[in-house]
Amino acid sequence: MLFYRSADAATSDAAGERVVVTLALSNHSLGSGAAVATYRLDNHNASATAAWEAMERPDYPSRAQLSALRKAAELAPFEITLLSATPVGSTLTLSHSLALPSLVLSHGCSARLAAQPPPPPKRLTLRPFNATSETDACVALSWRASAAQHACVRSYTVEHSPNGGSFVLANSNDFIFEAFTHAQPNVVAPNGCYRVAAVDYWGQRGSWVTTCLPTLGNMISPYAYSVVL
Repeated sequence: MLFYRSADAATSDAAGERVVVTLALSNHSLGSGAAVATYRLDNHNASATAAWEAMERPDYPSRAQLSALRKAAELAPFEITLLSATPVGSTLTLSHSLALPSLVLSHGCSARLAAQPPPPPKRLTLRPFNATSETDACVALSWRASAAQHACVRSYTVEHSPNGGSFVLANSNDFIFEAFTHAQPNVVAPNGCYRVAAVDYWGQRGSWVTTCLPTLGNMISPYAYSVVL
């Protein structure tokens, strides 16, 4: 269910000017144990604009500022509600407070999809950046959802290992896009291994898909590296 509010270029976040929209869904088929995720897109959620303005609109953001802007722009569920007492055929009520402008999506997943964790991504590709004096050494990761992947993904988890041993969490925010950029500070060139797994609305993490950056001497090859499942 999509809720949308806009008035051309008008903007207002004042609590007294918000519009509350309530929708009652009769005879729904989700059933008890289902999950409803709410996504918000407005001037303060899944938008880098407010963060950029708080930084006084830098033309050339610093490393820390770029990292903060990436985090501010990530789209992830604003909240997830588990339906404990809403059997099939009952009425489900959704209510949202809409700023101006705003876009709210409520996405429901049946409890039967919680029977098993999500499968691993189908493909993981790593593309190293060349380090410069202004940016950290970076790796752009991308992947594809498995053909069997259900649509109830709360977030992807990305972990990095500099030497192929212990892995450390690379993303601090939830996100649902099938791409991620990781900065490796204080290194000349990107290194190590990465692994990615999906986490569903019920908090179940699926299997990992892993791939590593091969090294050629002390240099990283300019080509992308990937693993296909």
